[in-house]
Parts: sequence; structure tokens; C-alpha cells
Amino acid sequence: MGRRLPICLSALLLITAFATSCSDPFSRPAVNAPTTGTELSVVITGPKSIAPSTSCGWLALCRGGTPPYTVDWYRRDDPDARWLWAGSGMAYTGGMNGYSTFQLKVSVTDSDGRFLSNQISVTGAGQEVCHYPDG
Repeated sequence: MGRRLPICLSALLLITAFATSCSDPFSRPAVNAPTTGTELSVVITGPKSIAPSTSCGWLALCRGGTPPYTVDWYRRDDPDARWLWAGSGMAYTGGMNGYSTFQLKVSVTDSDGRFLSNQISVTGAGQEVCHYPDG
């Protein structure tokens, strides 16, 4: 069973992650972070399910490649629909918008023009506000 985090703690974790992410040019490199020029990677962190009437946040965690990075978010509420641009930067905040599920995609380009994207699906979760899976 997943953990429930109070909204204020979730916001604190989001701000803490924001302050230490790869797209923040003033952050210190993470311990054991790949060096410049290594293979570019990106992971989306955040809830996999949320309550229908709430808003939650997701972060793009990028590594490798050659900083700085350009990060763009895309969203689609219907799996058969086209992706719509949802914002730029390392963080995205959104909600269910009346749908039972939506897909979220992040695209990252490093300063050498290398491009990579990753995506997740987010589903409605009854009464839980933002459900973060274990692990």
C-alpha cells in the first residue's frame, strides 16, 4: 500500500527536489551523478494516482548529457489524442480535469542537442490526494 503524505509535506518535498534538480543551474551535483558527456537520461517522479478534484506535482530528474537542459512537459487526457504542450521547466503541476486517467510526458534536450523523452500514466485514486507508490 502506498504512502499518504500531507499536502504541506508533499509541497516541502517538491520544493526540496526542485532546489536540488539537474535543471537548476545553481544546484550542487548529486553524489555519484554522471559526469558531463555521459548518456542523457530522464525520469518522472511524482504520484501515479490522484484524487479527482486535487492537483499534484511531478518532477523531471535528468542526468548525463551536457547541461544546461531544456525541459518541456506534454499531457494528453485521452490516449488516442495528440500530446498538448503543458509547460516548461523541471516541474509540472496538474489534476485529473474530469478524466479517469491522463498521460504525462517530459522531453529533455541537452546543450549538445541530444533529445530524450519519458512518460507515465496517472489514474484517479478515490479519496487519496496524491498517491506516491512505494519504492
